[in-house]
Amino acid sequence: MTIPAPTELPRTPFEDGAASGFARLQRGEIVIVRQLPEIHQLRGFLVDRVAAAMPSTDADEVRAQLDDPQRFTIPVLEALYLELRELRDSRFVSCLFSDFVSRLGLPKPIKIDTGHFRFVLPFLHANLREAVGNRFRDEREPEANDVEPMICSHMAAGVHRDLDVAHQTFQINFFFALHPLSEKQTLVLFPNAYRQSKPYYPDYQGELNPAKWGYGDPLQIPLDVGDMILFHSQHFHGSSSQTPERNRLSVEIRVASACDDDNATLYRRTFWDLRNFEGAESPFDRAKRLIEPRAPLASEPSAETPQLGFRRLFADSFSARQASYGLADTAVLSNAPERAIPTWDVMLKSLDGSPFSEDRHVALARTMLARGTTDRATSCLRDVANRTDRYFWLLEVARIAGSAGNRELARYALEKAVGVAARSNDSMGQYSTTPVRHGEVLQLTPRMAHRIARTFLRQVRKSDTGPWFLDPRTFLPPALVSSYMHADVFRTGFLYTALPAGSRFTPEGVLRGKAIVHGGSESAIVSAAGDQLGSRLAAPRAVPRSHRLLGKLEQSLRVPLDRFRYNWDRRFRRIDAGSIPD
Repeated sequence: MTIPAPTELPRTPFEDGAASGFARLQRGEIVIVRQLPEIHQLRGFLVDRVAAAMPSTDADEVRAQLDDPQRFTIPVLEALYLELRELRDSRFVSCLFSDFVSRLGLPKPIKIDTGHFRFVLPFLHANLREAVGNRFRDEREPEANDVEPMICSHMAAGVHRDLDVAHQTFQINFFFALHPLSEKQTLVLFPNAYRQSKPYYPDYQGELNPAKWGYGDPLQIPLDVGDMILFHSQHFHGSSSQTPERNRLSVEIRVASACDDDNATLYRRTFWDLRNFEGAESPFDRAKRLIEPRAPLASEPSAETPQLGFRRLFADSFSARQASYGLADTAVLSNAPERAIPTWDVMLKSLDGSPFSEDRHVALARTMLARGTTDRATSCLRDVANRTDRYFWLLEVARIAGSAGNRELARYALEKAVGVAARSNDSMGQYSTTPVRHGEVLQLTPRMAHRIARTFLRQVRKSDTGPWFLDPRTFLPPALVSSYMHADVFRTGFLYTALPAGSRFTPEGVLRGKAIVHGGSESAIVSAAGDQLGSRLAAPRAVPRSHRLLGKLEQSLRVPLDRFRYNWDRRFRRIDAGSIPD
């Protein structure tokens, strides 16, 4: 079968504004953009910073090693690694490419990740890890759905799609390198398998020729510095091992569009709303400011990008990136440098003049709660509840307000969420018809969100005193992950819940106080529960047949009632009954 030819575009594509970029990518076209200015700016900035960090090495030598990665030396690799970590954690790449992404015509809201740098070093990876990797836990023990390790020993990556579960977003991948790539070094794509159901990560059994991997003829596009490949994340792709002795330094960026949530449960928690990078200056100038955020606050706060204002709250870029995760630990949020109260007021004022984005507002509110500035945090959450039209973020406001004991705000957010969910037209697979391996739903569909908001509302109305546990992840499909002498531990999304041994997991049971403890990981549960769990068993308990039968019976009774309530509210309920006052 003939391979569909990639679409080659000039250095300033999509300037007409239209949805041409989105339309091409949704059709499954693989787009090549030649000589994109942002890539040259990234490489030039990186060369200058590495040279400045190495007084004994000038910029010409750094540039020469990037031109020919086989010349890489450990001192230059170490400096490159440290600088690229800073660029990743500061969201420099996100900001630099923000205007380009905005021209693609993607459905909103749009989220962009931090960018991921990948060193492929067949003979030097151990040396680089020894030089720098042991300082960074994420190189040794990467966390699920967080940043990926940057140091790799080989180029081969099994053929896969990036999303293999049901989803209602449209995600695209960017791929480029900071040096020229030959045909055998570049990414391997399989356009003819785009709408086919194929296995993931096959065993090649030593076969180096991608044409014999079972996905049809491969597409491998040589890239010069400045060239980029764009493709829908549902394309089968992988990295070839046809040049196992060659070094490579590549960059991957992922963008999730029509993304009403933070993309954390579905893909990665490194995504951040594109509106956080808007500003009057050029993208390159805005991005450079993120690397040096300690300069005095601008006399006019709205002149700064929202991301820069958020970054100023934290001692370093790594802490700022971690805090942007909606479920970040309180210890991470507390790692902000001391700020006088007037400065918090300046930060809030800057938000008023900035493009509104729910993720930044929520992260800022959680940071202020961790620092004890409750009134300002409440004001920030109230602003989200009043301004957002996304049920995910209304449920997030309710979750945080409930845990803080703010009944009025939690109730308002939940009532609005019921109406917003009932009127939403989002559906699974709305932007993609390619197959997925797992039908498990990890994103909140409108009907799920409607049920959650109604259930939480009953919980809040029944009790006058908080705090209230209002975590929407309780309603995601449960999995029994481990058993202890006195408890079973279930995972729903990234929420872990310990129930008394032999208990059946139901969201309503958890809300009634049946749970022993909740946490963001099993280790967090064990630490919080102390001796309540007892010793860990060698394997999870078998789920009793009666539990499965009860679950099926309960679902057969609940689903029609939920559907009736959803359709009733969809027809008659108002989305917003006003706003919650200050």
